[in-house]
Amino acid sequence: GSFEGAYIAAEVLEGFSMVKCRGIFSTHLHDLAASVDRINESTLPKGGVRIDNLCQIAHNVVIGKNTVIAAQTGIAGSTTVGENCIFAGQVGITGHIKIADHTTLAAKSGVIGNVRQPGETLWGIPAIKHRMYLKAFAKLKQLAEEE
Repeated sequence: GSFEGAYIAAEVLEGFSMVKCRGIFSTHLHDLAASVDRINESTLPKGGVRIDNLCQIAHNVVIGKNTVIAAQTGIAGSTTVGENCIFAGQVGITGHIKIADHTTLAAKSGVIGNVRQPGETLWGIPAIKHRMYLKAFAKLKQLAEEE
């Protein structure tokens, strides 16, 4: 019955916590979904990190404190994310790179190399400085209008 499901969910959560699991996917055990905040608080490597749903955090990823990661973001293995970063939805990050503190990644950005300068806002695929992206997009629109 429902009591048995709650008991199993509690044991699964305890097991995830013991192995330092940083994310879960569940379609049926509502107790797991209701406990995501508790799991995040007890198992993430640094304090204050918030990870939204449907994110993929691969092996050996280090996430700095107070970083926020929105839904459907994927971080490939052995990547180091700095402190106080903001990743909007559907960001993709390649593996074995470092992202500086205070980096903001706009939605659907694709990061393919190190982000060395703290405080940058990046946008696009591949991710480039926000201002440069806007200028390039304006030029693209001008080219399209010329035809």
